[in-house]
Amino acid sequence: MSIIGILERQYSVLLKLNRVLIEEKEILIHNDGEALSRLVEEKMKLIDILNEEEKTLMDATRGRKISELTHEEVSFEKINPIVKSMETLSQEIRNHQETNRMLTMQSIGYMNKVLYSMKEAIDKTNPVYNRTGIYKQNQNFNAAIDKSV
Repeated sequence: MSIIGILERQYSVLLKLNRVLIEEKEILIHNDGEALSRLVEEKMKLIDILNEEEKTLMDATRGRKISELTHEEVSFEKINPIVKSMETLSQEIRNHQETNRMLTMQSIGYMNKVLYSMKEAIDKTNPVYNRTGIYKQNQNFNAAIDKSV
């Protein structure tokens, strides 16, 4: 396959990856774990395809960078616009990845805070036994849960 064809396929996969990352952002915002799991699988498949395409490109260029090829080997007038578009799209993908990473970290931080608050509430509740030996749960825990939920 031609180098231009390989680059066009890579660009197509990058476009799909970009759309997945945009969708991932919405899923992270709406905290939909099931959809996120499906999307992560799709993202991994796209990354695998990109890796295969990169190997194909390396074989086609015999391990050289595009900029190291000669005018006899490729038409730079055709390749340069594709490469520029890929560079722009790659930057956009990096930005989406960073946004999604920050959303993930924010979600993890929130969950840690909730878990810590629940642990604190549980730690503050000690079982109480009355004189007849009947267990009576401290009502503070239930009140803390009701208020936080």
